[in-house]
Amino acid sequence: PQPKSEVAPAKQKGPVVKLVSSTFTDAVSVEGKDVLVLLTKPFCPACLDVATAFELLGKAFQSEPRVVLAKIDAQLNDLPPNLIKVSLSRLFHGLP
Repeated sequence: PQPKSEVAPAKQKGPVVKLVSSTFTDAVSVEGKDVLVLLTKPFCPACLDVATAFELLGKAFQSEPRVVLAKIDAQLNDLPPNLIKVSLSRLFHGLP
């Protein structure tokens, strides 16, 4: 079966690239690029809070051609089964 995927945006706007299932693998596999992807769900309050900070981070790295910040709606798009996911609580565990 085909993976569930939103339609890919015709044009990207802003400092954070919008990914969908059909564009995910190609977008994160570009040689010479470091890609950080935020997985979101539309009705998750924590996701909304982090998305705001992620946009600011995207603006800070906008002039860095090697760094790509991207986001994907994990509710509307299937993700690759071999994707390594790290929760924010785990990522920041132990930081002061």
